[in-house]
Amino acid sequence: MPTPSLGQKVNRIGVRSVTQQHVRLNMWIREKIDHHLGRAAGRLAQEPCRWLAAHDSRVPARGRALPGALAVARSKLRRGTVEDVQTALEAMRSKEDGSGSLPHDRRPNTDAQRGQGVFDRSIEAMRLLNAAGYGRGDPGRRLTLVSNPAGAFLGASQATAEREWRQSLEREHGVTFDRLFVLNNMPISRFLDWLQLSGNLEAYMQRLVRAFNPAAVAGLMCRNTLSVGWDGRLYDCDFNQMLDLEIALPEGPHISRFDEESWRARSIVTARHCFGCTAGAGSSCGGQTA
Repeated sequence: MPTPSLGQKVNRIGVRSVTQQHVRLNMWIREKIDHHLGRAAGRLAQEPCRWLAAHDSRVPARGRALPGALAVARSKLRRGTVEDVQTALEAMRSKEDGSGSLPHDRRPNTDAQRGQGVFDRSIEAMRLLNAAGYGRGDPGRRLTLVSNPAGAFLGASQATAEREWRQSLEREHGVTFDRLFVLNNMPISRFLDWLQLSGNLEAYMQRLVRAFNPAAVAGLMCRNTLSVGWDGRLYDCDFNQMLDLEIALPEGPHISRFDEESWRARSIVTARHCFGCTAGAGSSCGGQTA
């Protein structure tokens, strides 16, 4: 009997029923759109949510998302200032979660992966968030850090890393956070380029495939999450959106024609990068899944 593909493994388990607690409409603006349209992209990104709020009675108008949705404030801090964080704080309502990417709790490791000075700017951003009440234990203002390995290997234990980071960042820099999510690196985009240039692509893909963990599948983002593009197109996850792999629905991939029953019955679009989410302890928008 032939070995089932990753897509068969993921879809065989089935797609979890859509509930108010599980659906998260994750607005993710691609870098090329942000680069060309600037702040206009942010306004365009709201249009799909406005359509959903206007056409679906389950969506409260003030929330622009289903109850239980994870509101995320993203800031890349690439221009050497914390202006993006200040702007996000002004835009966020009083009870929303915030998240930020920080590859490592040490300056050399973070700067080696993201560029000189990124660690210091990230710490400055965390101080702003702490001062606004985030990362202080308030369940309505949780601050989540997201980390990924600086190399062609799987993420460390999330629980262990969270404990070590909490102690290190507070002791060395006086900043606090509520949760740490450890994600595996996906073999796409710039990381894929690095794998190819460094000669690590084949070895890394073999590592991901051999580390496939069936227990990690149930918590994958593609099974309970929709990613919505700036133009209203739908994707099974953020990574598929980066690769322009639209969701497979009979009505088409646009939010204006979204049908819940079709969504529940669909087959998830998969490719080789999906092994990054199913390897080891798993990797999803909520951190490790197994």
